Amino acid sequence: MADSLLKRKRFFCREWAFSKVQHCLETRPASKTCGALIMGGPGCGKTALCCELAWPTVAQGKQASLHSRLLAYHFCQAHDVDTLSLVTFIRGVVEQTARSDLIPGYKEKVQEAAIQRLLEPAECERNPDEAFKQAFLHPLQALTPPGHTLMVLVDSIDESYLQSINERATCSRTIAELLAAHHALFPNWLLLVCSSRKQSKSVTRMFTGFRKISLDDLRKSHIVRDVQQYILCRLDQEEGLRQHLSRDTAEMLNQLHIKSNGCFLYLEKASRRLQGCLG
Repeated sequence: MADSLLKRKRFFCREWAFSKVQHCLETRPASKTCGALIMGGPGCGKTALCCELAWPTVAQGKQASLHSRLLAYHFCQAHDVDTLSLVTFIRGVVEQTARSDLIPGYKEKVQEAAIQRLLEPAECERNPDEAFKQAFLHPLQALTPPGHTLMVLVDSIDESYLQSINERATCSRTIAELLAAHHALFPNWLLLVCSSRKQSKSVTRMFTGFRKISLDDLRKSHIVRDVQQYILCRLDQEEGLRQHLSRDTAEMLNQLHIKSNGCFLYLEKASRRLQGCLG
């Protein structure tokens, strides 16, 4: 996976979203659901938020605290078929968990010959459900719970669903199907955090019991504040925008939070276009 490409984007705002993930994490042991689903339309910042959890851009803050409890992560990318592979996903989360210091004892369990056979690429592709259960879920269930809850992060699970075929199958065909089929087996000290476009109804229905975190619902005051804060942060950090600030351009920028419909990509492109026109 091209981690460097994911990490390059600057990050602004979203403190409230980190607080919601934190709340889900803290209440996981007593919760009836094992997961949280970050939702929104294209360009609203779902992947940027997930990147901030995987690679925080600040040394302190909510995202850094959440990162310290991240057991494993996976980013599905439409342009990279390998990231949509069940084999890549399963082997990736197993390898990350085995390397992690957050949950001692797991590495020894997955080194057993029977589990290693299930993780062989051909065998894993033939029976991904069994590989996921025997190599990831069951070993975690057998361990002594850690001192605090941890999480697994999977970004853009609906991208994997786009690769699904219409034939009937006896096993999971996508990462979304795999997680939907087995999320109930996650131990109560482990939170599953996924992201998906809200338009991907076929996928979001698979996770109906998950806590929903919408990033672009402009009926929520904290999301409107996010958009406004994003514009102010861009003005604060970019001299090219700031030097052209006037009464007219300030009014144009003020209207962006309405026109953007919560899409940060729109805000980014609009501010670049404005800077280009005024420059």
